[in-house]
Amino acid sequence: MKRLTLLCAVLLASSAIALTPSGNERATTVRHLNQTFMMPVHSTKDDWLRRRAELRLQSLVSLGLHPLPERTALNPMVFRKIIRDDYTVEQVYFESLPGFYVAGNLYRPLPQWNKRRPAILNPHGHSSNGRLVDVELGSIAGRCIGQARRGYVAFTWDMVGYNDSLQLAHNYPGAPLYGLSLMALQTWNSIRAIDFLQSLPDVDPNHIGVTGESGGGTQTFMLCAVDDRVQWAAPVNMISSHMQGGCLCENAPGLRIGTNNMEIGALFAPKPLLLVSCTGDWTVNTPKIEYPALKEVYDLLGAGDRLSWVQIDAAHNYNKPSREAVYGFFAKWIDGKGDGKPAPEATFAKEPDASLRVFATKADLPLNARTPEQLTQYWIDQSEVQLEASRRAGSERFAESYGPALRHALHAAYPLPAGVQVYPASKDFQPTDALAWTPFHFGRLDGSDQIPAALAMPKSEGKLTATVLVGPNGRAGGMNSALARKLFTQGHAVLTIDAFNSGEAMAERVDRGYFTTYNRTDTSERVQDVLTAVAFLRARPDIRAVNVIGRGNFGPLTLLANALAGEAVTRCVVDYAEFTGTDTTITQDLFSPSLRRAGDLRTAVALASMRPLLVHNACATFPSNWLRRSTEVSATASSLDDDAIVRWLTN
Repeated sequence: MKRLTLLCAVLLASSAIALTPSGNERATTVRHLNQTFMMPVHSTKDDWLRRRAELRLQSLVSLGLHPLPERTALNPMVFRKIIRDDYTVEQVYFESLPGFYVAGNLYRPLPQWNKRRPAILNPHGHSSNGRLVDVELGSIAGRCIGQARRGYVAFTWDMVGYNDSLQLAHNYPGAPLYGLSLMALQTWNSIRAIDFLQSLPDVDPNHIGVTGESGGGTQTFMLCAVDDRVQWAAPVNMISSHMQGGCLCENAPGLRIGTNNMEIGALFAPKPLLLVSCTGDWTVNTPKIEYPALKEVYDLLGAGDRLSWVQIDAAHNYNKPSREAVYGFFAKWIDGKGDGKPAPEATFAKEPDASLRVFATKADLPLNARTPEQLTQYWIDQSEVQLEASRRAGSERFAESYGPALRHALHAAYPLPAGVQVYPASKDFQPTDALAWTPFHFGRLDGSDQIPAALAMPKSEGKLTATVLVGPNGRAGGMNSALARKLFTQGHAVLTIDAFNSGEAMAERVDRGYFTTYNRTDTSERVQDVLTAVAFLRARPDIRAVNVIGRGNFGPLTLLANALAGEAVTRCVVDYAEFTGTDTTITQDLFSPSLRRAGDLRTAVALASMRPLLVHNACATFPSNWLRRSTEVSATASSLDDDAIVRWLTN
């Protein structure tokens, strides 16, 4: 106990951390779409701007859109114009990806003269009729006609699997390792819809707005989060503190880890935003919860007057009163007319479905339309092409692009050493050898993790080198190892840990739906534990250097952690455990969504080998061509014994 007290005192003296025990919430708390979320507190404008940059990057990585895919030719077709008294309707299709078609309708005002007009995107929700819905609670044609009559070019298109989107079903599973999901495709379609509108000669490319309801509301605020070209937005009946979206197309893996729709919606600040809510769904609390939460961010940016709300006494909808509220909002901010109050909607008549449909059957699709399998493979192939092109562009440019991608794919980051705290050891701890191990737990200041650990400190008058042992058998395996004793004999402090769901820290996690949208995978948690362990040692005034050793099948994840640790790790030894690195083995043993899109172990090798790195037990598929060559970096197929590892570390 005296050693533990001294250990805590040393750490606390170096970083002024409170010793407040807390439960290990990672294993016992599973986040899900229907829980109540709180808006994170952002104290200053600079705090928010830093958070905004990180959250936007997280969104892009989770959607497989970092780096952005190539904007290939749209090859748009606009045809079959229907002319009414004060507007026209046309059929449209274009390719958001080669061979992947987006179909919809374009509504334009009359008279048409040589003038560029604002344009409004109109994504639709989960009505069975999609963009063709025309009922009391919502009419896509009604709001597009209303917008065209007010002088805007309005475009509406199909969600994947609806109406004319016949190539994929709305339960398309995608390729999670590559960031390909139903939500990713729909967000990309929204981005390409802006590209389409900006290509039209009668559209002002700098005046783009968007409004959609329900699932279309999710598309609205996600587009606003990742594309700066949107200037005005009105998400309808969607931004909620207690329901985040109940469809696969609203739950990209990794999207809401550490965040929620309120904070994502706030990414649009300081641009004009109208929150449309109703009394009959999950937006019932908008006036007292969601609006004040977003208002705090808008106020930080000096733009509180650009955020507004309206609530309609109705069930889940985009009905006439909701549409009229949005008309008034657009009139104020786009045209500089009125005070934002609802503007009346004239009667309208929707065209027959047959006049609006583009592809009635799959036989109507262009000949180059891809199958689901072909589309998935195209996405994967282009991801690999981008990765290789970035590598060939040079190490600095590669690190700037794919380093953040890897960090966000893993949802792990090296914490500031001052952000680590120590907890008392469990009473049932029994040291198993003569190294006088000191048991304790440590974790980040937010109290979300408590990592079981044991530290052996040799006597020394000066600062020590410390080595972290990470392996599948946790801290007990480290304490019982000959490697720990050999390092200790060489004067190294040795820290061994139970990384998440290993050793004594095993726990079953319950999937309550869309698990990876809201929760880190075991791989992500373990990578974070290694990073936190390094930060813990770096906080100690008696430690001058920190090494990391990944043992057994924990070697590859240690390589990932080392890549994110930067110069905090002095030397790293990785048992590659003959890991083949295929899609199958990564899914089974190292799963984290978007990991392949971020370059997986290839990116880790490229980044980690900028510092001394030793990889052993590598197989033929080890990405040796990604190593940055130096005398301090090497990889071997043979399995190194403890003596060879210690010699390399102590050289």
